[in-house]
Amino acid sequence: MIIYELIRQIGEVLWGGVGLAFMLGVGVYFTLRLRFAQVRALPLIIKRTLGSLFVKDNGKGRRVSPFSALCTALAASVGVGNIAGVATALTLGGPGAVFWMLVASVLGMATAYAENYLGILYRVPLRGGGYTGGAMYCLRDGVGGRAGKCLGALFAFFCVMASLGMGNMSQVNTLTVNFTSAFGIRALAGREIAGVDLYSVICGAGVCLAAGIAIFAGMGRILRITERVVPFIVILYTLGCIAVLFAYRENLVSAIGSVFKHAFSLEGVYGGVGGYSIREVVVCGVKRGVFSNEAGLGSTVCIGASAEVDSAEEQGMWGMLNVFIDTVVMCTLTALTVLCSGLIDLQSGRMLTDSDSAALVSEVFGSIFGRWGSGFIAVCIVLFAFSTVLGWSVYGVNCFVYLFGERRANIYRAVYVAFIFIGAVAPLTAVWEMSDSFNALMMVPNLMGLIFLRKKVTSLK
Repeated sequence: MIIYELIRQIGEVLWGGVGLAFMLGVGVYFTLRLRFAQVRALPLIIKRTLGSLFVKDNGKGRRVSPFSALCTALAASVGVGNIAGVATALTLGGPGAVFWMLVASVLGMATAYAENYLGILYRVPLRGGGYTGGAMYCLRDGVGGRAGKCLGALFAFFCVMASLGMGNMSQVNTLTVNFTSAFGIRALAGREIAGVDLYSVICGAGVCLAAGIAIFAGMGRILRITERVVPFIVILYTLGCIAVLFAYRENLVSAIGSVFKHAFSLEGVYGGVGGYSIREVVVCGVKRGVFSNEAGLGSTVCIGASAEVDSAEEQGMWGMLNVFIDTVVMCTLTALTVLCSGLIDLQSGRMLTDSDSAALVSEVFGSIFGRWGSGFIAVCIVLFAFSTVLGWSVYGVNCFVYLFGERRANIYRAVYVAFIFIGAVAPLTAVWEMSDSFNALMMVPNLMGLIFLRKKVTSLK
């Protein structure tokens, strides 16, 4: 209990401003070092990444193509946070939180470039071919000495713990709650097994079985699944948001204006969001951006370092693309659909509905498409959450292997799959708090490594 309270309080301090300021500072530094490449060279980045997919034989013969690595990284980062998390940010921080979410994401693109660049420099070849890597290897071999080994081990441990919570249990719990709400079967309503709702047990068992088959089959199977599922999810949800924005197109200009107005307007913040200060609006938006795209946490490097690319610069661009798609595109679309719907007073920032989290976005889609809209959001959350569970399993197993060796990898896989079921049937207030804290703790050694190795990162040409 004492350890839990200590970790929770550390997380509150780091997410309360200290850690976020550190992360933004690192983002500003690499933005300047890269000469604003995420803005200046965005067309080049898209051409060298997505554009390369249309080149004949691209990725042929590679164990892990950069596109497969991107899809797995997106699988881990594109989760329920893109729906529920953004809605919560709007509820707590008002329209202005969206502006600061975007600021954090644009700066995060530079940080993601640096992380993935260093991941390629310090990755380790495998005996059977291919590579493994991650922030723990950058710390161990880049920082070096006892300090580097200690920081690498701490990062790996924090990542394993975060994978069980944020990347697993919290995702599955949200999946189960929303799926039950949208597609609940009356015959199962009120029935329990050992005090647990029967429908949650069935959902948990189904996800546990499906994910377990993929996870025990190894990273190759997960890569193949995410390479097919993730583009479908992204396109499906993007088209759904565009349809809602088209239906509310007369409110779009006002919605965009409210984002900028409430980002700096003290009057709007105090009047619209229950007395929240401008600092809290900034923290709310920045935190949502970081939570969504994971830039600065170091997690995505665990798969990015495995990509067989021609240069570290190329993988850095794929890392930038991950942040761009996840937050700049998808989270922004979620925010705009809510703002255009009329469920938030754009002048005061006051919520005009009691719905929050995913229910808020479900209400928006339901206002246009009826029950089909609510069902659409439930399906998207299922796909988002399931892909996140698969993606984080790759991060977790890589870090577990770093700590305990390849022979014990199946121990982690078994525990991870068991936690999927627990996540479906157990109340998770404490899990959310601990997951937040371990995410923040991952950030500390990773950002320290980035600062120490900053001169190794070169700009885009």
